[in-house]
Amino acid sequence: MYVDEELHPGRPHFHVEYTGSGASFAIADLERLAPRADGPTTAANRTAAEVSSVTIEIVLAEPPRLRKAVPLDGYTVHLEFADGLAADIDLSYLVGRGPVFEPLRDPEFFRKLEVDECDATICWPNEADIAPDTLYNYVQRAVYAKKLAATAPASSN
Repeated sequence: MYVDEELHPGRPHFHVEYTGSGASFAIADLERLAPRADGPTTAANRTAAEVSSVTIEIVLAEPPRLRKAVPLDGYTVHLEFADGLAADIDLSYLVGRGPVFEPLRDPEFFRKLEVDECDATICWPNEADIAPDTLYNYVQRAVYAKKLAATAPASSN
């Protein structure tokens, strides 16, 4: 998904490429925003109404490997990834989220978390774990929030 590009400001959209030709479509209403000028007319250059089906392949990169997980106070865990991104994350939301996370109510059991080298995530003795991309997303958000807070203008009261 792309947003706020020079050609389509404020219009979230995606690009479709097909046999050397392509177009951009708005996500909200599938309106064709711009065909590519080169190449033959193909499904990618038609309006969305003219296209009976469009298959979009999304390739997601795996997050960097989790290198370190250290339980801190309460349900907070310090996470460090191989790319250097690190933050303290509150995982209290997991408590009570289904039977597999029920044992985490016990703070001592929660502290038994460890890094699963194969899956590059944290896990507990009862085989509960969290998707590594979820952990990485939380760390990214925490780092971004910290940067925003550091650059926010001081309030004048």
